[in-house]
Amino acid sequence: MSRPTFSCFVIGSDTLLTECTGHLADQGHDVRGVITDTPRIATWARDRGFAVVAPEAMLDVLASDPFDHLFAITWLRLLPDALLDLPRGMAINFHDGPLPARAGLNVPAWGLMDGATDWAVTWHEIVTGIDTGGILLETPVPVADDDTSLSLNMKCFAAARDGFPALVAELAAGTLVARPQPDGERRIHYRSDRPDRAGLLDWRRPARELANRVRALDFGPYANPLGRAKLLDGAHGGWIVVGARAYGDDSGEGAPEPGTVIARDETGWTIATGAGRLLITALSTLTGTPVEPGAPETRALPALAPG
Repeated sequence: MSRPTFSCFVIGSDTLLTECTGHLADQGHDVRGVITDTPRIATWARDRGFAVVAPEAMLDVLASDPFDHLFAITWLRLLPDALLDLPRGMAINFHDGPLPARAGLNVPAWGLMDGATDWAVTWHEIVTGIDTGGILLETPVPVADDDTSLSLNMKCFAAARDGFPALVAELAAGTLVARPQPDGERRIHYRSDRPDRAGLLDWRRPARELANRVRALDFGPYANPLGRAKLLDGAHGGWIVVGARAYGDDSGEGAPEPGTVIARDETGWTIATGAGRLLITALSTLTGTPVEPGAPETRALPALAPG
């Protein structure tokens, strides 16, 4: 007995698209084309024998070729309503965060910055608005104390890839049903959102909060859409913080003034904060040159002006 199949188009710009599209084809589904403006994705699609559609032509192409479903996988722009009317079945989007709590873009980074200790990725229906459609599949993603945006994004992509076969199987069988997004606070993170003060560390804040900022703004070798965490230093103008962790509790009477460099050794810089100590484990100049920790020294780093 043959398995039920469907026809579809896929739109996106990153590697997750290739893995999911490969699965669709391997299961016998009719991938009519890959919509992308990313050269390496276009090359991959052509090498696999898929038609490549330029985004500016997608409305005309898809309107002329009736199909069942549309998958948006790593496509970071809103799709026009006219496109959403074209599938006979569903338009489905991958979102790298839990809904409705974290809609929009760069949400793993904003979650880490806010100290999130658990996470999830969501496949949902695409409707008018930003990540407002019903939930088709939500997969929990664990968050470790040392996760950065780089590592959490990798976990999110792995969870999306691993959950995709079950979603496709239900879709083909006609049993996939969307459920409304649960009640709760809805936050939208826009493309233009940036951390305050250009990512500068304010030593009056708790060490844990500062460490969260450093981890959230670490995208490894990939393009950084938000900026890097930075500290001011009177002798050198400023440095980029590459790694940091919080520990201890030096708050209260007799604690060092926030910004005081308590120690500098081969492990890094230990700096007093508004609550606890922050160990800066790696630094670089603003142009990317690594900075040696240097000899131990006790002094104060400049504080930021209130505001």
